[in-house]
Amino acid sequence: MMRAFVGHGNSKRRAIIAVQVMVFMVVVLGFAALTLDVGVMYNTRADLQRAADAAALAGVSALTSDTMMQVRMGTGGSYAFAEVVSSAYTRADELSALNPSFGTTTTSIQPGDITNGWLDLASATASVQTGVPPDEYNAVRVVVRRDENGSNGPVTFLFAPIFGQFIGETGATATAVFDDRVAGFDASALPGGLLPFTIHEDMFEDYVENGGDDDYGWDEDTESVIESGDDIPEINLFPHGMAPGNFGLLNIGTPNMGTPALINHIENGVPPEDFETEVGSPVLIFSDDGNPVTYSITGNTGLVAALAPSIETRVGQVVGFFLHNSYAGEGANTVYTITNMRFGRLMDVRLTGGLTQKRLWIQPASYVGSDVIIDRNAPSSGGLLGRIVLAR
Repeated sequence: MMRAFVGHGNSKRRAIIAVQVMVFMVVVLGFAALTLDVGVMYNTRADLQRAADAAALAGVSALTSDTMMQVRMGTGGSYAFAEVVSSAYTRADELSALNPSFGTTTTSIQPGDITNGWLDLASATASVQTGVPPDEYNAVRVVVRRDENGSNGPVTFLFAPIFGQFIGETGATATAVFDDRVAGFDASALPGGLLPFTIHEDMFEDYVENGGDDDYGWDEDTESVIESGDDIPEINLFPHGMAPGNFGLLNIGTPNMGTPALINHIENGVPPEDFETEVGSPVLIFSDDGNPVTYSITGNTGLVAALAPSIETRVGQVVGFFLHNSYAGEGANTVYTITNMRFGRLMDVRLTGGLTQKRLWIQPASYVGSDVIIDRNAPSSGGLLGRIVLAR
């Protein structure tokens, strides 16, 4: 009788333990399922952040386009700004689409989830502002979502449906800027891209702000210069019909540089080693913690006709040139005080005939590259030179 009673008790305890184990296993499996789905959400969020980062960087590139140059110069009208905004969305969406997230092969952006505007780069917390003049726009903010009402749909859980939770929602945000606070330029990173030309900075700014002739344009389809205006007026580097010194052909690396050496600098760009010989380094610094830095470089106030064929080989290309704020001497003994640099597309050159027939026309262009050195204390280039970076 006693053994039977004990056996009955053991069976009862085993049954209780079995139930407890079952309950415990359900709890453990539940936590495991929750952990897996939390991991899915975490990974999806990381996927969306990559998509948002890529989209914002692509979108802000529209603020460096020729159309945006029309906006900056005030020549394109309202349609130009509308095209920039549309292009920013298209570029952002195309890059976002290349980044899949959990359960999707592409990731799209809702039209209302991209904001073009201006970001105060001096603030770590400022948001993108839209109530500023279009020519001041420097930022694109992108939100990428996985939710029930969006085109990407929500995240479908794997195990959480056991507890009645079938989907989850998440998203990511990124803001990219065209940072034009230019402190300098690394000439060694752009072989062939810098030409030995300089123009007075005031004259250059006047061209950008007030425009000039618009006789040429750039055809993106044929990648060629056409004799038809495109709402980006040309800048006449030479001549101006003004006092000597407003244009300069720089002797970088060698004083009183002869025509063969100048031809080489024009056709192949000024090599880094010549900058090192001239100023001590191929890295040109124009702002040292906000303090302006200048370079004195000898040059010539004229252009000889023998240089025209060499310049013609660069027509249609975006090249760098220099700004100066003063000069001393005249002719081949001129010394220019170089203050900064800018970029533009060479459009036409004519170095024969009378003064009114000669020209060296260049179309201003926004230049972006890793060779540009930016610094938070450097002055703005007015959207003409800088780097595209993630700000948020």
